[in-house]
Amino acid sequence: MPLVKIYIEPGPAVSYISSHLAIDAVSEANCDFILSVRCPWGIFDPIAIQAALDAPPCYSKPVLAFLISDCTDDFQILNNVTLFRLSLYKSRKSLNERLLPYIWTGAPPAFEPIRTISEKPVVGFCGVLSGNRAPLIAALEADDRVRTNFVIRDKFWGGKPHDPQLIKEFDDNIERSLFTVCCRGRGNFSMRFYQVLAAGRIPVIVHQDMEYPFEDEVDWDNYLVRGDSNEEVIEKLIDFWKHRDLEQVQIACRKIYETYFLPRAFLERTLRSFMVENCGS
Repeated sequence: MPLVKIYIEPGPAVSYISSHLAIDAVSEANCDFILSVRCPWGIFDPIAIQAALDAPPCYSKPVLAFLISDCTDDFQILNNVTLFRLSLYKSRKSLNERLLPYIWTGAPPAFEPIRTISEKPVVGFCGVLSGNRAPLIAALEADDRVRTNFVIRDKFWGGKPHDPQLIKEFDDNIERSLFTVCCRGRGNFSMRFYQVLAAGRIPVIVHQDMEYPFEDEVDWDNYLVRGDSNEEVIEKLIDFWKHRDLEQVQIACRKIYETYFLPRAFLERTLRSFMVENCGS
């Protein structure tokens, strides 16, 4: 990758991002472009987000900005800013918006594919029934062609997000289920989608105008089950389970995670693309 000079705005979120890039930071005056996180991590208020995007300083150089939020609202974005955001609707995405994968899952777990395939597809889920998860989970439980492995919480992470036992139960649920429900929560994206790929398992999604990362490079229908309705998803799930080499799919899911969604892999790929678009190199 050609040498590129980057000015890094201060802040905890951008520090995490910059720590996974093999770059030398320079001053604003000497940079080629700017790495920026204007919005606090997890901010949801669209008025506050727009105010942060509009806040000075207003740079004249190309800016690569990050919005780590569940918010799906539309924003006015300066022409020289490319905004990477977790949550968006594909049909409403502006020209200078990009999908931001959830690259904060931590080190991927040890990987071992499920090699003994059960008589029915095993579908797991551990969490709160927000978004469009509840109808799909109910439909799966009612279908005798499927075996479910569901752990339903009444609060986010059971009300104790850092509890080691709850984290272990979540990870075990994914590891022991060939498929996992990864429908959206409050935002129009799924953190669990990336966690399932990291474990080398197969996501199952009823999607609502979602964009999937790197769709120009990854034929996602080979590695996940997705559809516009519960009925479509379940029929595709049964067909996927009957007709795919499920061990090879698991291996491929893990490889996709390592290739695209480990922080350094994603950010270096993003940086190369950004340089081509904005610096002509």
